[in-house]
Amino acid sequence: VPGLQSLTVQSDRVDLVEINTTGNVNVCLENCALQAVEELGTLRLFDCQVQALVLSAPLVRQLVLYRCMVTDYSLCMALRGCPNIQRLQLQKCSSLTRVSICRSLLQYLHLLDCRGILQVELTDCPKLAALDIGQCPNVRLFVQGSETTPNKYSADMLWSGPPGKKVKVGIREKTKPASI
Repeated sequence: VPGLQSLTVQSDRVDLVEINTTGNVNVCLENCALQAVEELGTLRLFDCQVQALVLSAPLVRQLVLYRCMVTDYSLCMALRGCPNIQRLQLQKCSSLTRVSICRSLLQYLHLLDCRGILQVELTDCPKLAALDIGQCPNVRLFVQGSETTPNKYSADMLWSGPPGKKVKVGIREKTKPASI
């Protein structure tokens, strides 16, 4: 897999695409393009460098990027290609500085140890039920265009989704480990 430069999958339905290398091997993809006519179940990329991430599907269940080098622009374009994404997990993606999600049916957003992220913008995400931000020390959170500052260790917030509906959003920052 280390020599893989391009991945293209086109099908009516794709249940799972996963690139997970073991050891210190890093896959450098020039292109990762997934197109599903009906549904893309899960895309998981571990330890990858992705220059162009293209997703196109009416429904995407889950996108997981772990220790991936991906640009803000590539992530933004991928999310625009699948506005009905349900779960987005970004972990240890040090190259990201901004995550912007707009007009999405996203239900769950998990950001962990993405130390380069400076800004998260959530606009018109009526189905968002859980937001988990951990170990992203410089992040500024904007919900519906207004900045919301999470407490240093934890906070539970309410923000307005569609008229008359409230969504509970929990935000956690890294807590100090217990001494043994």
